[in-house]
Amino acid sequence: MLIHVGNHRWVVVDSCLDSDRQPVALSYLRNLGFDPANVVDLIVATHWHDDHIRGISDVVEVCENAIFCCSNMLSRREFQVLAGTAESRTGTRMSSGVREYADARTLLEGSGRTTRYAQADKLILRNGNFNVWSLSPTDRDSDLFLQRITQMVEGTDGQRGRVTTLEPNDTSVVLLIEIGETAVLLGGDLERRGWLAILEGDRQVTRKASAFKVPHHGSEGAHEDRVWTEMLSDGPVAILTPWWRGGRYLPTQDGVEQMLRFTDEVYITAEPGQPPPRASRSRDRIVDRELRDNGIVIRSVEFTSGIVRLRKNKDSSEHWRVERFGTAKQLA
Repeated sequence: MLIHVGNHRWVVVDSCLDSDRQPVALSYLRNLGFDPANVVDLIVATHWHDDHIRGISDVVEVCENAIFCCSNMLSRREFQVLAGTAESRTGTRMSSGVREYADARTLLEGSGRTTRYAQADKLILRNGNFNVWSLSPTDRDSDLFLQRITQMVEGTDGQRGRVTTLEPNDTSVVLLIEIGETAVLLGGDLERRGWLAILEGDRQVTRKASAFKVPHHGSEGAHEDRVWTEMLSDGPVAILTPWWRGGRYLPTQDGVEQMLRFTDEVYITAEPGQPPPRASRSRDRIVDRELRDNGIVIRSVEFTSGIVRLRKNKDSSEHWRVERFGTAKQLA
């Protein structure tokens, strides 16, 4: 997610790669004619799952003047031990995400730049007319998560050093961004127990948001009715990305129907349940050899990601203007 907070200042939340294997946020800013190093004030890694953090170390390296923010849990010794364990293992979802975070941390430490750790009800950044608040994780959820990490690393699960995904995700960072009179709620991958902790806590900021990044790809386990009724204005614009792995996908039809009970405006960056198409390989080996001998390289056209862009005047009561690009669509 890329948020323009006014006056050519930007906030980057999480990261993914485009077809050229470059962070999408950096490509987008450069296409607008901006140097990311000069316009990005804040980079937030909501959590370390690989589908949220690919390329974040490149974003940190390029945006050399930006503050970096992540969960307070990631600063703890237990997580650093886990990072070391993951570093020695390849081919796992967790190791790739932890390694990406570790690379970002190395860059930050080497440059002496500022890192701010998100926790419940904390003002991360105030700059002129915008405020960035973290609403999670709570100290309790961070401690419980670290206990599970310790058990895993020490082998109390019977498999020493085994690297797992540690579901559910109770320590993802949730952000509330206030820009003038407008508020946006970014749900990360926080699941229901974490949302209940936010709702039942003492929050300094209670402004309702008119735009909502739906948590955890619209999964039913991350849905809580009270978020929609207590933290969002009536009929908000909801945006999300789908998830697909090994034949499983999010959101399911039930998840879609849950969202549509609260708003007619739910936008997704690609069709749910449709994996990126793969190029079929049907050339004869003789053809491949001829191509190779003649220095001809054939490159498959990569899957084109969709973009949902929301725009409005920060001090206006006008509704969001929604634009869709590529594979993005409205759910119904």
